[in-house]
Amino acid sequence: QADDGDDARSPSQQSSSGTKMAILLLVRSSIPTAPIWEAFFGDDPTRQLYSIYSHPGPGHRLSGFFAGTEIENRTTVTWGALTVAKAEMLLVRAALSDPRNGKFILVSESCVPVHPLRCVYDFAMTSPSMVATGKTLERANMYDFGAFDAFVKRRWRKGHQWVLLARREALLVADEDWYDAFFKAHASTPVASEFRDKYTKKTGRHDGDSIHHSFADEH
Repeated sequence: QADDGDDARSPSQQSSSGTKMAILLLVRSSIPTAPIWEAFFGDDPTRQLYSIYSHPGPGHRLSGFFAGTEIENRTTVTWGALTVAKAEMLLVRAALSDPRNGKFILVSESCVPVHPLRCVYDFAMTSPSMVATGKTLERANMYDFGAFDAFVKRRWRKGHQWVLLARREALLVADEDWYDAFFKAHASTPVASEFRDKYTKKTGRHDGDSIHHSFADEH
């Protein structure tokens, strides 16, 4: 069940039993694959193995199985904009408020599970941190982040639409200072500058930094 994150303690101050995986769903206004997910979760109706948190657009409420999973603190998301990363950060922050959550799986509304719940749970709980099925993150080469770029290539694996984090990495993702620093770093790149110029000439607006100067997704 979603949590609004109003625990008086910070996530890092809370003890963690780490026995549950948190499923974090980034959605627009509904989950078209809901029947598949409902069948997947049906093996554990008491939710002893998992928690569900969803981020639809502000004001949207989900129905059926996912009703009540919406986090309270949400942002308006534009595809490809850094608001995607903002929404993901808010999902992680909400899930960290429950100390029972030990692993965090971020998925989009287009994702569906292809293995039984228990298989996914066992994989998530026994895998090392910062792992996901799929290819190495090649898009790190788009920008030169120096030492950070080397870290990404050495430690990070991503699937096309999902990511698995351990609690210690989730605590880093939930730190808004990192988000702000990342935003500023991207805004100072030549790619961002070129985009802002083109965007302003085309629209007459000067809010290019908050739109598509970098194409942000789960990585």
